[in-house]
Amino acid sequence: MTTIPIIVVTMISMVGISFMIAGLAIIVKQIQAFLQIFQFVLMGLVFVPLTVAPLLAFAPFVKGVNMVRTVMIEDLTLTQLPLSDYGVLLLNSLIYLILGLTVFHACEKIAMKKGLLGQY
Repeated sequence: MTTIPIIVVTMISMVGISFMIAGLAIIVKQIQAFLQIFQFVLMGLVFVPLTVAPLLAFAPFVKGVNMVRTVMIEDLTLTQLPLSDYGVLLLNSLIYLILGLTVFHACEKIAMKKGLLGQY
């Protein structure tokens, strides 16, 4: 039960990244190769602990995965984690969500201007 709130907040940044990729897919159309490469990049980000590379806390959903890892390994509860971790996680998730929505909206405008959306 401890990991569920952390995972839910972490998923917000995943939704933001998904909006960015969807915006790119509207314009480029053939995006499968990019997604396969991007999948390995994201796996690499997730596997590196923040103690080794603390600047990765600003990458999408790395902080949330690190918090879940800490909770699972050290058997912590939600109240035992520092409030600063929650603040960084929430801020990171909201920034990536807003950035994702902004990028999607910009890509949508470009696609409409170029006539890439067809009948829509």
